[in-house]
Amino acid sequence: MAKASQVEIIETSFVTLNRPVVIEGFPSVGLVGSIATEYIATKLEMAEIGFIQSDKLPPVTIVKEGGPRSPIRIYAKDNVVVFVSDTAIPEFLTYDLARSIVGWAKKHNASKIILVGGIARQDGEKPAGPSKIYVVGSDEDEVAKLAAKKESDFKVIKLGFLTGLLGILLLHCSEEKMPAHAYLTDASIDTPDPKAAADVVTAVAAELDIKVDTASLLKTSEKLEKKINELMRQTKRSLEDQQAYPSVYG
Repeated sequence: MAKASQVEIIETSFVTLNRPVVIEGFPSVGLVGSIATEYIATKLEMAEIGFIQSDKLPPVTIVKEGGPRSPIRIYAKDNVVVFVSDTAIPEFLTYDLARSIVGWAKKHNASKIILVGGIARQDGEKPAGPSKIYVVGSDEDEVAKLAAKKESDFKVIKLGFLTGLLGILLLHCSEEKMPAHAYLTDASIDTPDPKAAADVVTAVAAELDIKVDTASLLKTSEKLEKKINELMRQTKRSLEDQQAYPSVYG
């Protein structure tokens, strides 16, 4: 008998979706995924259509506009769906959460899932120009096409490790024949990295041919770092609990 899932996805608003693109970015290195998805949802003025609930999540409630909100919310607009998380995901909940997200995407006949996240920067210094973007996905042909685009400078991960929810989501997408790929960038492991988040936002926007100006994200980086300092501490503890593998071999 299959074990009951510890995660439930609640839809609070009806929205018509026609093979939507699902964007996912949960807390990880530099909070790249969290910053990027929140920024996309805000800049595109997306409507909140649901949330994820589980009594195994940290006891955190987000307050927005004077009211309580789930720390993991779902937004949608113009056939793009974004999962935004303001809480670190416990390691033991990773597999259930991955299955729930992929199951929801399949239920809504999603065309693909795009994941965004960070990889621990090896040299410790932020680059002056755009961060290096790595790409990995469940379909090798799709990854090759993304890397071959003239306007891109993506590096395909040949060998490495992906820990946490992002890696498990990619693996589960592959098992379920759900097209998926991830944009990963070098980011600070100790502090929130809005600049790295801006670079993956740019990659996603270019692929989907949507306009998301990242100028304000870069300008408000100092304020943003202060705002999400506690989430960074939670995420760092979560990352330290995972086995330390080198992220990328090349």
